[in-house]
Amino acid sequence: MRIDPAGSNSKNGKYGIPAGNPFSQDTGDGVVREIYAYGFRNPHRMAWDEANDHRMFVTDIGEANIEELNIVVAGGDYGWPVREGNYGINTIKNLKAVYELSTTDKALYKGPFAQYDHETGNAISGGYVYEGNLAALKDKYVFGDIVSGKLFFVNINPQLSDSTVYQLSVAENGKETTMQELTGIKRQHLRIGYDRVEKEMYVITKVDGRIWKIVRAY
Repeated sequence: MRIDPAGSNSKNGKYGIPAGNPFSQDTGDGVVREIYAYGFRNPHRMAWDEANDHRMFVTDIGEANIEELNIVVAGGDYGWPVREGNYGINTIKNLKAVYELSTTDKALYKGPFAQYDHETGNAISGGYVYEGNLAALKDKYVFGDIVSGKLFFVNINPQLSDSTVYQLSVAENGKETTMQELTGIKRQHLRIGYDRVEKEMYVITKVDGRIWKIVRAY
């Protein structure tokens, strides 16, 4: 949903609906002019790529198989509940199972820019495009997995030419470790934080209430 808090052209007159919203000029019954994009199951964080025309990234937590990173466009339908990642779902028989789609079927909805399955993680934790002084993270969208605490990134460039999900290693005192080992707890409730003014990135493990500042990356 997208609104203008300073406007007044909504039904109740207490906020505005931007003219750029895809349904802002529609007058039919049941039209929700506040909608900007749809077809998400459980969007987890929005972030903007300031260096590339403020593209908007939205991660979407899957039902049972696929975790998504989407690039949102006005009026885009991202497929839920008949799509999970680049796969189809039989909503009548089994919401937990996915199946392969033909090229024609894939084109019916907006597919994710990047995705990973539940052999890799369990629930995507939305991140941010890093723009700070750590060269190894520059121009990367850094995100994680809520349950396992794994950290990932995808490379970001104007052409969006690489949709591969890469895993980041974690080290303490020069020794490779994991967020689970650092906290001593299996489920991390991991979140990513980013200070857009100071360009500093943080990893938050809600399970033990700790905030980890990323100070080195290689």
